[in-house]
Amino acid sequence: MDMKRRIILKIRLPAMDSTRDILRTYKVMPRAQNSHAYVNAGFLFRFNERRSRLLSIRICYGGIHPRFIHAASTEQALNGVDIFDNNVLQRAFASLDQEIQPDSSVNEPLPEYRKILALGLFYRAILSVAPEERVQQQYRSGATMIERPNYPLTQPLPKDTALEQTSGEAEYVNDMVHLPDDLWATFVIASQTNSRISYIDAAVALKMPGVVAAKHNQAEETEEILASSEILYHAQPVGMIVAESFDIAQLAAKKVKVIYERSTNTDQIFLTPTDVLEANDEDRIQQSVTLGEQNDNTVEGQHTLTGRLVLGSQYHFHMEAQTCICSPTEIGLDVYAATQWMDLCQRAIAQCLGIHESRIKMIVRRLGGGFGGKMYPTSQIAAATALAAFLLNRTVRFVMTIEQNMMTMGKRYASESEYEVVTDSNGQILKLQNTIYEDFGATYNSNVPGQVLPNFSNGYNTENWYWQLNLVKTNKPSNTLARSPGTLEFTAMIENIMEHIARATSQDPIDVRLANMPEDTDRRQFITDFRTSTDYETRKTEIDEFNTQNRWKKRGIAIVPMNYRIHFHGVRYALVSIHHGDGSVTITHGGVEMGQGINTKLAQVAAHLLGIDYDMVKIMPSLNTVSPNTIHSSASITTVSVAYAIQQACQTLLDRIEPVREDNSGLDWPQLIQRCFEQDIDLAALHMYKHSDLEAFSVFGVACAEVELDVLTGTTLLRRVDILQDTGESMNPLLDVGQIEGAFIFGLGYWHHEKLIYNPRNGKLMTNRTWNYKIPGAKDIPVDFRVAFLQNHNVEEGILRAKPTGEPTTALAIVVLFAIRYALNSARSDAGNTDTWFQMGAPST
Repeated sequence: MDMKRRIILKIRLPAMDSTRDILRTYKVMPRAQNSHAYVNAGFLFRFNERRSRLLSIRICYGGIHPRFIHAASTEQALNGVDIFDNNVLQRAFASLDQEIQPDSSVNEPLPEYRKILALGLFYRAILSVAPEERVQQQYRSGATMIERPNYPLTQPLPKDTALEQTSGEAEYVNDMVHLPDDLWATFVIASQTNSRISYIDAAVALKMPGVVAAKHNQAEETEEILASSEILYHAQPVGMIVAESFDIAQLAAKKVKVIYERSTNTDQIFLTPTDVLEANDEDRIQQSVTLGEQNDNTVEGQHTLTGRLVLGSQYHFHMEAQTCICSPTEIGLDVYAATQWMDLCQRAIAQCLGIHESRIKMIVRRLGGGFGGKMYPTSQIAAATALAAFLLNRTVRFVMTIEQNMMTMGKRYASESEYEVVTDSNGQILKLQNTIYEDFGATYNSNVPGQVLPNFSNGYNTENWYWQLNLVKTNKPSNTLARSPGTLEFTAMIENIMEHIARATSQDPIDVRLANMPEDTDRRQFITDFRTSTDYETRKTEIDEFNTQNRWKKRGIAIVPMNYRIHFHGVRYALVSIHHGDGSVTITHGGVEMGQGINTKLAQVAAHLLGIDYDMVKIMPSLNTVSPNTIHSSASITTVSVAYAIQQACQTLLDRIEPVREDNSGLDWPQLIQRCFEQDIDLAALHMYKHSDLEAFSVFGVACAEVELDVLTGTTLLRRVDILQDTGESMNPLLDVGQIEGAFIFGLGYWHHEKLIYNPRNGKLMTNRTWNYKIPGAKDIPVDFRVAFLQNHNVEEGILRAKPTGEPTTALAIVVLFAIRYALNSARSDAGNTDTWFQMGAPST
């Protein structure tokens, strides 16, 4: 019936006959819940009373193409048949295969996958309604989706602002009071790449009510705030609109016309290192660093393996987007920026405006997450906001939408690794050559080699290794550091090689890892003990038995070690002030609170050292006037380094107080401080930590993951994860458990959930919001999550014998991928694929 210009007035849904009718519906999603479907399906069966014959069936699919699929031909062919007869079932599959023709879209999984998924759901529905005696035991697991069991909720992790954050009372940058005179800024972004700006016409936008100003750049710089001419990537900022409200600014930016002209001899857009290598574009490749000595000689060994590992990018997904407020003052500017790096923002603003840095006051209370995404990129936002405020002499706010944030800002460095390895019969490496290509995006703007150099070995014997790191430019925003930068990728590369060796030598991967560790390292014993404490061997035997008995559900298990080197850099300040009225203490420091609990730990440190109650210590917002020239908060060293500065400042104060204490032994703390004040004792101490104050050390960890895989749909259940991590003597065990768990889940998202998809024609990021970019949800985390601290290990390292926890564990999350591969090996073996190594990169969604 043609429904054009018709309205449905009533729909009648007849009641089903419970003795003959069975309904099955399915939804396969990027994650366990709160997501759109890759494919969904509904099947309505009507059987005879004995369920020996199918009287009718309804088959409907969504997610195949824009309109839903009603498989009418297959329905007709199945009327009156014994659907549980294998020959009939095969004919049904053939019919469905013809009717299901998925469309191709860069936003959706491959058409081939969606077709297989649709056929698999039909098969699942058949298995679910089949009498038990008609289905062999090993196939029965295909009848059900993976069900996540309920589990007890854990107690919240107490931070100094936990109640304020959970109640919505904690103030972030854009929560600051909005004044009537405030203006709002936003970028005008490029819709093309490989082009040059011919001219920009903002006339229509400027005529809109509420639009105050439009600005574009006319001077070329190394990395421009606003592109002056050359467009290097889609969504590159080319101009800025300032208006009286957020909504007006967003609408006006879309009214600006940007006219482009071709700037290169090619229309090719480079989105990956592979694109650059295939085009042999040497101008886009820069050799950065080599590690070890290259060995071109032939090495005799039992096994020679080659492989290529492709690791994608990752959006930082901080809950608070890039945000900045700039207010003109009689001195210069007050800048409230959501940044991990006050000093870089200050320098960027000063250079942009041509003013002294002393005229810029940076204030940072807290961030709504950072993960590295608010280091380099934030300086661009801060400079743009400051430019508008400076020129208009009014307070300007810049708050990015999630779409703008994802499209315009850089992300984790994607990378590709090509390796050749020669081993003996035990899997010990005799020669390893690994060439790495890091996707830097449009510019080389940060020091990845400095971040990755200490961590490339992951604790193995590197005597026969040679690694070459190359930096590659692509047509994407300049990439930047992300949680566990470099370490995640390098750990993945060497651990993937260990898995490859284990497959080739038919050994347990743990034994291969142990064979390649130095004999004198205590990590060998830690791994052996962990292997025992997690019941690895017993569980592995049980998993193998489960896999033998189940064709459509498979389980896997894996263990991966991590050796994260902590190297110190930069300077950070801490000012500890004691107030004479009541003896309470305030601290202003050069670190940035972004959810990791640094302020809680620092208050604990000061309270412990001064011998006072925790409640008497309060942490003030970070200020560049107190902490000038401070390096970024990152690399899991900020809490440790600022704690050192606080330790030194507190010791200075205690040394000043001690003579007064000796003369007045009966005074309590408030009275003692008052007496010091009366004697003109300086009750404020500033100390600057510098990188040479602390020695580098290692954070060791090891993880075991057990997964269950639904072979028909590809969905997984993370049944159990065990993590053992060296935390020294934890400053705050509850916070450290939360940081370890959070870091692991961040890595889980990278390996198994988060996929960035670009349009190959224009370089536009298609997955630019929560609808199509999925981080792990509450039902994607491990059902059974066990975190333990390695007790009394190298407690002389760290500060106050404590070690960082915020980043190292991210590198351990690859253990989930290896456990999935274990499960897939069993499924492939059932299908006749044996002894074949197959590569899994990031993301493996």
